[in-house]
Amino acid sequence: VAYHYDVKIMPDRPKKFYRQAFEQFRMDQLGGAILAFDGKASCYSVDKLPLNTQNPEVTVTDRNGRTLRYTIEIKETADSKIDLKSLTTYMKDRIFDKPMRAIQCMEVVLASPCYKKSIRVGRSFFKMSDPGESYDLKDGYEALVGLYQAFMLGDRPFLNVDISHKSFPMPIPMIQYLEEFSLHAKINNTTNLDYSRRFLEPFLKGINVVYTPPKSFQSAPRVYRVNGLSRAPANSEIFEHDGKKVTIASYFHSRNYPLKYPQLHCLNVGSSVKSVMLPIELCSIEEGQALNRKDGARQVSEMIRFAATSTNVRKGKIMKLMKFFQHNLDPTISRFGIRIANDFIVVSTRILNPPQVEYHNKKFSLVNKGSWRMDNMQFLQPKNVAHKWTVLYCDSRSGGHKIPYNQINDFGRKILSQSKAFNISLDSEVSIRPFTDDERSLDTVFADLKRSHYDLAIVIIPQSRISYDTIKQKAELQHGILTQCVKQFTVERKVTISDGNFY
Repeated sequence: VAYHYDVKIMPDRPKKFYRQAFEQFRMDQLGGAILAFDGKASCYSVDKLPLNTQNPEVTVTDRNGRTLRYTIEIKETADSKIDLKSLTTYMKDRIFDKPMRAIQCMEVVLASPCYKKSIRVGRSFFKMSDPGESYDLKDGYEALVGLYQAFMLGDRPFLNVDISHKSFPMPIPMIQYLEEFSLHAKINNTTNLDYSRRFLEPFLKGINVVYTPPKSFQSAPRVYRVNGLSRAPANSEIFEHDGKKVTIASYFHSRNYPLKYPQLHCLNVGSSVKSVMLPIELCSIEEGQALNRKDGARQVSEMIRFAATSTNVRKGKIMKLMKFFQHNLDPTISRFGIRIANDFIVVSTRILNPPQVEYHNKKFSLVNKGSWRMDNMQFLQPKNVAHKWTVLYCDSRSGGHKIPYNQINDFGRKILSQSKAFNISLDSEVSIRPFTDDERSLDTVFADLKRSHYDLAIVIIPQSRISYDTIKQKAELQHGILTQCVKQFTVERKVTISDGNFY
């Protein structure tokens, strides 16, 4: 049996210190009772708790020395008793409604050892990289490996575990980020961030930075969320101080800290009501922050290269993390009478033959390295009316490498020739259209193709600026145009288009 309690913590922000506050309350007011806290509004115990607390207020200190006060209130839920035996008798008693309250309790209990050692994102717990073992995803991101875990009911209770991978911003000084990933050059007294704003702000917006005031300020570091860059550099950005208008640079100079890089823009960390600007040289990226943003094409590519491993390597990573978290040594898990086996369960399986794909004239294709190839084969039944199609190429306006038009024309004619060999009906006219390296240009082109009832667009992807995922999303999700993409590098190499997988 376990007991369920409601937990109310005030104030409701910042929530990231709830666990620290609850732990202090548990030790001070509950005599160190063993509890499983979900980090929000519930806790579980195998013992009845003494709820006659004398002082519900606790004080916690963050890593930068800032003190925060919380008031905590605990009370029993309306139906506080949870039958944990139902987890083992569920299958035997043929009860068709799963014991959801017991399952929720186990989820919270089994997560207890992970919170102190990792960063939680969803159901996964990500371990910080060991020194020298960080995997660089480029552009200021690193890959962290996490343990996914979920309580499951089968013929007996199970802990389902797997490996997760996620990108996190590297915890480095902002100056280092600028030099290594944004400017790709050392900062000097002529560096101007205006030229990099277009690429720098998408990274900065929504990210947390640690602002470390100069020693002359005699104040503790603080964490802020970045909105973007200031409109002007520190030596030009003006604000009002003691009734006078001063620049950011002159304000810091008046407080015995001449800025090293007064020509750099500041980080805007203020609210909609009050504007706050911080010199970029005094800020660093906060460690272990999970961002709710989509990875760029480069990060996705690097992540796939990092995460795509064999089954045995994957199992080794899982077992390494299980050893790191040490579930069976956790006092909360032990108090609930739970013990996790040291290895995976073994189940009987059978291997099914993969299905064959039938083509024209009763020819069949077998799976080869995970795909069905159609070399020297034709489609079963071509469409009677020829498909309208086009070849799209990037006519770069930003000075990028352009592909010669005659190569595009030769490429289109090769596709037309090969389509006949594969029994595909394509319009005999090779339509060639350009787009620029601006995403709005893609929207215009795909919208026009849709209005003109085109069936297929073969897109030559440029070497930079426009990515594969951008093209696919705009063409197939937004405009409903079927696309086949090929790299510009491949077209320029004049590779013979004879691979059936192109179609």
